Formats: sequence, C-alpha cells, structure tokens
Amino acid sequence: MKSGVHVLFVDDDPEILRFYEESVADEGYEISTAPTAEDAARLVREKPPDTIILDLDMPGMGGVEFCRLLKAGSETLTIPVVIVTGHGERDARLAALSAGADEFITKPITADELRLRIRNMLKLKSYTDRLSREQEVLDGMVRDRTKELQQTVQQLEKARLETIFRLSRAAEYKDEATGAHIKRISMYCGVLGRHLGLDEPDLRVLTHSAPLHDLGKIGIPDAILLKPGKLTKDEFKIMKTHTTLGAEILAGSDDVYLKAGSVIALSHHERWDGKGYPKGLAGEDIPLFGRIVAVADVFDALTSKRPYKDPMPFEQAASIVREGSGSQFDARITDAFSEEIGEFERIHRTVRHDA
Repeated sequence: MKSGVHVLFVDDDPEILRFYEESVADEGYEISTAPTAEDAARLVREKPPDTIILDLDMPGMGGVEFCRLLKAGSETLTIPVVIVTGHGERDARLAALSAGADEFITKPITADELRLRIRNMLKLKSYTDRLSREQEVLDGMVRDRTKELQQTVQQLEKARLETIFRLSRAAEYKDEATGAHIKRISMYCGVLGRHLGLDEPDLRVLTHSAPLHDLGKIGIPDAILLKPGKLTKDEFKIMKTHTTLGAEILAGSDDVYLKAGSVIALSHHERWDGKGYPKGLAGEDIPLFGRIVAVADVFDALTSKRPYKDPMPFEQAASIVREGSGSQFDARITDAFSEEIGEFERIHRTVRHDA
C-alpha cells in the first residue's frame, strides 16, 4: 500500500469498477468501490478517501448531487472529486463544476489516463492539506493579537486560499506545462503593470488574477484543445467559448481577485481595433487588465511549445508583439513591453518548469 493512500471508485457498472481496480492494481493504493452514491457516502464517513472517481449518471443520488454534498461538508470539502462524463455533456460539466468538481474524465477512459488523473488529484490533496495546516498555525498566531488584526488577517488569508485553490484546480487540469505558463503570465503582467504605474493594491490584484485568464479551457473538449493541427471553423468557434466559460465560472464571487479574474477571462482576447472576441470591444472599452494580459498571453503563447507548434524564438515573438501595436494591442502597453524587454527575457529564460 502506498503510504496509506486511499482511492474510492463510484460507479453502478461492476465491469467499470473492475476496470478501475485493475488499472491501478500496481500503484499500491488502498481501493474502495461503491455501486451507488449512498454506499459511497457511508464509506466516506467510515474512512475519508484521498480522492474519489465518481460517475455522473447513477441510479438514486447522481454524481453532481453527491459532489455537492461532499463539498458542503467541512471534513470532506478538500477531497478531490473526479467526475466521469460522456461526450457532449457540456451542461452537465458546468453543473458539476458549480458543485465543486475538481476534474473531469471523458469516456472512454484509458488506464494510463486514469492513473495520471489520480496522481494529479493526490498532488492537489497534498497541497490543500498543507495549506490547511499552515492556516491552522496562522490562526493560532492571530488569536494572540488584537481583534482587528485577527479579522484582517483571516479575511486576507481566506481570499488568498480561495484564489490559490481555484487556480490550482485549473492549473494542473490539462498538461504539465500549465504551471510554468501561469507563473510567467503573472510575472509578465506584474512587469507591465508596474511600468504603467499601477498602485500596489491594483498590481497585487492583477498578478494574482491574471493566471485565471484561461480557466474556461477546462470546459473545452481535449480533442479540440490538444489538437495537433489547425482547428476547423466550427472547432475554433468552440475554442473561443473559453472566454465566456471562464467568466461564468468566476462570476458571482465577492473576492476581489476572482472578480478581476472574471473580467480578464472575458476580455483577454479582445483587440484594440475591435476585431477580437467574444464582444468585439475596441480601444479603452476593453478593461485595462484584459489589455495587459492580452500582451503577456500572446507573447508567452508564441514562445511556448504547444501540441500544434514548436516555440518561436524570443526576438521573433517580441517583434510580432510590437507589430500588433495599435491594432491588436494597446500601444501604451506594447511600449511598456519594449522598454521592459530585458525583464521579459529574464523571466522567459528562468521560468521554464514547474517549481
């Protein structure tokens, strides 16, 4: 058994449960299985698992309802839940995401994919457990201070943890490069925002929120998102919905970082000349944070390896960004990019892998 790691599989099909068990037989996990959500709830009460693989459609309580039940409980909130869905279940995915699902697997499932997703969820569980322990230590220190300081620190920590938690769910969802990408985006935006004269509170919001720009890609099918060739017109139409999906996911929060993240997700593909999407905004009608992230995101996309292309040389990518001044991008921001090109080169050179 691998250090007491406990994985729970929930599916009403015994053949699928057997496939799950056989797929991870060599991983050393403690395995539990349940044919219904009601049985799974009993097992969770007896011994909370480290992650749950949960079918969406089951007799009795469905996967979305069970996920919502888990995320509503203080003792089960941080258990990562992977929802298993069929093709074309976009509405079901959004419902599951709203219920707190941390990951999705689309049928048919391969053993390799199952093992990879479980490993990612176990890393997420380890990370959130560590954050919880750190939060307990902070709470103990705060209790020794004044009531005002206690309230301030708790509020800041709650916002910080909420932002990190949501970001972490998205960051590891698709590929191993995502972690380095979001770090660079945050740092690039920090460089641009500081050059543009943003004050420290706004700069802090920008750098924390910018990595949420592509959160909506969690709702884009892998066949489109990871396609090695050029997208068809219909596929690109679906791809563009990641802007509105990201905004919808983050909408409604009272947290300043998530509010800004929603704005950024919706606006980072708008163009200065009005030819962008999803709303076709132009000029200063595009939120400033969206204009800043647009430059950082395009530059990083050009210089990064993707399933459909090799990374572009740094100087060539920088030249393309400059050429977009006044058409694709706000000229004030591309000027800042040019003047801070040395700092961009340093970040590009040093932030190449996940920490």
